[in-house]
Order: sequence, then C-alpha cells, then structure tokens
Amino acid sequence: ALRKGGDLLLYNGEFGKLASTTGTMTVDEDFYKAMSEGYLVHLAQLYAAPPEERIDIHNNMIKSCQDCHAQTCRGPLKRIDKMIVDI
Repeated sequence: ALRKGGDLLLYNGEFGKLASTTGTMTVDEDFYKAMSEGYLVHLAQLYAAPPEERIDIHNNMIKSCQDCHAQTCRGPLKRIDKMIVDI
C-alpha cells in the first residue's frame, strides 16, 4: 500500500498503550517512555500524511524502532530491519 500510494490498514489505537506496557527486559523507564512516545508521534504522522509522504515517514518510524532496540532488546532487529521500504 505504501509503494502504490494506497490506503493504509485501519488503525485501532492499540499501540496507544505502548508507553504503559511492561517490557520483557529491564529498561530505563524514562528511555522507554520517550522512545514509545516518539513511535506514537511517527504513527500519527503516518496516518495523517498524504500518500506521497508516507514511505519517508514509515521509514523514519522504523528507524526509531531500530534505535530503541539497538539500545535494549536486540532480538527483533533482523525482523525490524526488513520493514524498511525501499524507494
């Protein structure tokens, strides 16, 4: 959908709980809260953006995921890396 400029899947707000969830690893609470709030800002920007801007916003959002996981739980990085959309 991003590459074709199509509609995004409906977002049900589930990620809004991200900042208050308990992680699987011990992580500095302020760091986790800041990173999760940043993710939610990117997500809101993605859904508000016109189709021609979505790939850049999506990739920035995924890069923030990479940055967070590089500092904390590195396990999902291989899967996260695959989420970058080539332009």
